[in-house]
Amino acid sequence: MGVKSTPLRWVGRRGAVLILFGLAFVAYGTRVVTEPVDTDTSRALLHLMTPRGVRAAVWIVVGACATFTPLATRWTPLRDTTGFVLAYLPPMLTALSFLLGWLVYLLPLPIPGDPGGFGAAAIWTAFAGVLVICSGWPEHPDLPSTGKHQ
Repeated sequence: MGVKSTPLRWVGRRGAVLILFGLAFVAYGTRVVTEPVDTDTSRALLHLMTPRGVRAAVWIVVGACATFTPLATRWTPLRDTTGFVLAYLPPMLTALSFLLGWLVYLLPLPIPGDPGGFGAAAIWTAFAGVLVICSGWPEHPDLPSTGKHQ
């Protein structure tokens, strides 16, 4: 079974990456809403200080946009570029939150920081980095071009 006989033919490789990340973001946003209330609010993490509904909405809305922009390539002039730009935001904001929490941990401040914040920031930055790399991929010649590589 070749590339021509799969759904990948319509959305392309870049679109497939966006759909996978988008579905993961929707799942993560759903988890934020359904998880038990975090009782450890003492750490200086901006994303934990943000109301759960707002955090969940950001992840779910961005995930839905990232999932549907590759599917809407025939109806929108921006194509999957919009999905990639939106998809960078939640992981980078979370990485920044963890990085700031780690910096607060290092500094002699009255609020506790996050000793593992540097590692968590690295992981979230890696997720965003994968999106940056994939957004620059040209599509395979046998696949339709979606985005800026036309």
